[in-house]
Amino acid sequence: MEPGVHEGELYHLDVLNFRDVTDEALLSATIEAKVSEIQSSIYAHEGPLFKAGLFHCADGDHLLIAIHHLVADGVSWRILLEDLATVYEKAVHQEVLQLPDKTDSFRSWSQRLYTYANSAALEGERAYWEHLNASALADQVRLPEDQAQDGKFILADTGKMVVKLSEEETERLLKQAHRAYNTEVNDLLLTALSMMLYTWTGHERSLINLEGYGREGILPDTDLSRTVGCFTVQYPIWLNIGSDFTLSGRIKQVKESLRDIPNKGIGYGIWRYLSESGQATDQQADALNLGQHQAFAEPQVSFSYHGQFDQELQNSDIRMSPYSIGSVVSDQVEMKYDFIVDAGVTNGILKLDIRYNSKVFRKDTIQMLANLLKANLLEVIEHCVAREQTELTPSDVLFKGLTLEQLDTIKEQTKTVGELENVYR
Repeated sequence: MEPGVHEGELYHLDVLNFRDVTDEALLSATIEAKVSEIQSSIYAHEGPLFKAGLFHCADGDHLLIAIHHLVADGVSWRILLEDLATVYEKAVHQEVLQLPDKTDSFRSWSQRLYTYANSAALEGERAYWEHLNASALADQVRLPEDQAQDGKFILADTGKMVVKLSEEETERLLKQAHRAYNTEVNDLLLTALSMMLYTWTGHERSLINLEGYGREGILPDTDLSRTVGCFTVQYPIWLNIGSDFTLSGRIKQVKESLRDIPNKGIGYGIWRYLSESGQATDQQADALNLGQHQAFAEPQVSFSYHGQFDQELQNSDIRMSPYSIGSVVSDQVEMKYDFIVDAGVTNGILKLDIRYNSKVFRKDTIQMLANLLKANLLEVIEHCVAREQTELTPSDVLFKGLTLEQLDTIKEQTKTVGELENVYR
């Protein structure tokens, strides 16, 4: 059989009419059951990997789009939602349904990645990842457990907790707090999380798994701006949130640690899984009879910030449905991280979804941590909003390689002539 479009059904659509259902509780339960059925019917080895459900209800139509994560990441969803909003508007106005051209394919990108994996460009990142990995292996402390784990940890064993900011607090985070230190939302969220981990563990350094978009411009003449695929990367960061730091110092330290990561983390997976140097580390581990991945530090904590989920729909006639999207992952899947924080903004509200290993941590422990995380975040926001002037950090100036301490010395030496605007070689 020829590959590509001849393999079988490309998508499947279910259309259901619930216009006569007036009991809201019954309607919600019925829709949730159906969407869970659709989600659970996607199999990577069979296909199709794209399924949809159109639900006609009394208040309008609700569309479920279910796509396997192997073929669509968070950025892909933004591309798809933007295109959906565009063609919907054109259809309403009876215009020609036309979208911008595609960009380079995922297949083309992945093939070029193998060449990059053993190029001189990645060699420059190798020392960074080797140093981070060695430091984490030597100094990593496990999270304090309430009870010993019995058996493997699967999704069915996870507990859930949600932390929310108010609309006003979210707006201050998104639109005002960044001015104090030229930060991004991620910097401030990770500062609050690191402070929480320090209080919990008593350890100044935290090893945290981060998610990145994986679409950095590391391959010349490759355009991924409108490419749908799973480019998501995962990589560890070793954050120092020492007890002697002021809140200002902590924010700046986290910001600079994030700015030091080469190419926003895309090189870690390439180094670990594709490059000869990463494979050599695996071979060394095998030679020591440690197992393939024993030579790598594995975080227990994972964090991701997905931005503003509904931003692409704000100026369209499409809105996020209030109905459940069902179970998107099998409850038997084995979990890699014991404490997971997924952050995102929907309808102007920041929400932090916390998943945790209920075999190891009690609910009251996680409730305490959730409260602490929120309190830390509000403290960070208030501190940043209250500052009247922007304070530069090393990543803001043209002269590269300065430490925070060296930049502070320069600020002190030049304060009599005004605010520091830049540092040149």
